Amino acid sequence: MASFDVNSDGGEIGDSMKAFTDINCLLNERYGGLFWYPRLGWELGWVPHVNNGTQNRPHGYSHPKSLGEGSYGVVMRFRRRQNEGDVAVKRVFLNNVSEGEGQLWFGLKHENIVALLEWTIFESLNVICFEMEVYEQGLFTVVREVAEALQQLKMWLYQAPSGINFLYGRQLCHLDITSDNVLISRRAKRALMADFTFLRRTSSHIRRHDIGLPDVYHPPETSRTRRNERRNDGRNFDVWSYGIMTMELLTNFHIARSFPSNRMSADTRYACMRNGNYIYFCIFMNVG
Repeated sequence: MASFDVNSDGGEIGDSMKAFTDINCLLNERYGGLFWYPRLGWELGWVPHVNNGTQNRPHGYSHPKSLGEGSYGVVMRFRRRQNEGDVAVKRVFLNNVSEGEGQLWFGLKHENIVALLEWTIFESLNVICFEMEVYEQGLFTVVREVAEALQQLKMWLYQAPSGINFLYGRQLCHLDITSDNVLISRRAKRALMADFTFLRRTSSHIRRHDIGLPDVYHPPETSRTRRNERRNDGRNFDVWSYGIMTMELLTNFHIARSFPSNRMSADTRYACMRNGNYIYFCIFMNVG
């Protein structure tokens, strides 16, 4: 799901917990500054429809638990009253809301896509909260920690592209495909694409900073040595990153945690990836 910042300290998470506590209080005790938008789209220009207040209602969220935090937001888990089940809520400051989450995510209904259930805007806090179903584990974590996962990996590696292909059918590209953004359902029957911060239209001009992937996952087309490229197809980026993700899963080798990508030239990085791919593929085949 969100981009997780493994270097974030407890202070940042504490601040996020406090912010969510404030939001929870607003949901349950006050309506001032709270506007509720159930399953409505935003008009172009980022101006939301303000309803007449008849749909405002408190959710009764309780038992907050931090699921992760990154540069674009923080994700919390909440329990809802009346046995409605738990939900994951992503908090993003309004000035950081991307087109992908604010406009394009809405209406994407597919069994291999994490659906946006609804969202709430808190004008007084300059915050928007996106609500979705809870899927706690990413694909890479499940494969490493669950012994039976390898038996289902082939199915998951088929389901994830099914979600991606659904996006392509709507002329959209994900641009942030990693094993952390492929979530696994509770009973391990489904793999779902998540985190649509960088979701773009395929007709968009894709630039280097429009891709959510760490540098080490960027395809050769985004190299600084190829900056004269006029237009890049985001679907090609997705295919590249899906291939890298598959290699990581089959070799148990996480590239971003192994290569100091910010200190490497693009050519060196790709050479390391090619060598690492070959070596670990051989190891995998021998073990198998």
